[in-house]
Amino acid sequence: MDLYELENPSIPNKGKAKQLNHASLNGNSDAASAQRVISNELLAEGTGQGCIETSSSGRGNPTRKSYAAAAAKTKYGRSIDASSLPTPGMQGEYPTICLIEEEVDRGIQYCLKSLVGRLDLVKMDLNKVKALVLDKWALSGECLVTPLGKGYLMFKFDKEEDYAKVWEQGSWLFDSQVLRLSKWTPNFTTEKETQSHAMVWVRFPGLSLEYWEVKNLLAMGKTLGRPMHVDRNHKEC
Repeated sequence: MDLYELENPSIPNKGKAKQLNHASLNGNSDAASAQRVISNELLAEGTGQGCIETSSSGRGNPTRKSYAAAAAKTKYGRSIDASSLPTPGMQGEYPTICLIEEEVDRGIQYCLKSLVGRLDLVKMDLNKVKALVLDKWALSGECLVTPLGKGYLMFKFDKEEDYAKVWEQGSWLFDSQVLRLSKWTPNFTTEKETQSHAMVWVRFPGLSLEYWEVKNLLAMGKTLGRPMHVDRNHKEC
């Protein structure tokens, strides 16, 4: 799923320009080391000119695209009457807008069965992540993987049982990286998110052997955090 955001680039041509979309397919903000596909399509009003599209790397010479090709793309929101939208206001020198509460609630409902984790997307691309999701999680339904930026990924499940199963495991090993998951919450932003968890080994010195059953060991570990697994030593005793 692409992430879309509005930009206001400086347009040297006369007349207003509308940006159709800006799609980013990689959650890592370091464009020098991550794969990115950026499409900036500008259509000048009243000029009859075609739109300009950048190369897939975001650099190089732009290629001219016909108006017919741009117009043939699926567009969303064309059927909505702009006069029915909230009227913008001002707070000092900044514009303000009241969001539509029903639309916000719909967006929250869409994201409810979602988990958020972080990976180094320089060492592992998005296609590899999707392949590991299918291999490791063995889901009965669908899982949509969406990059959020700075290596953060949102995993949206369409089935409650898949969501619960993956969440109960807590952390997963994706190749050599540990994927630590947390539940998605409204107003999530990568700018304020920090990594505050780390995996550690815990020992119970002097623990009598009758308490070395796996579930009991995990139960004791749960008093300190989310238990992951026990080592092989308990099997050799």
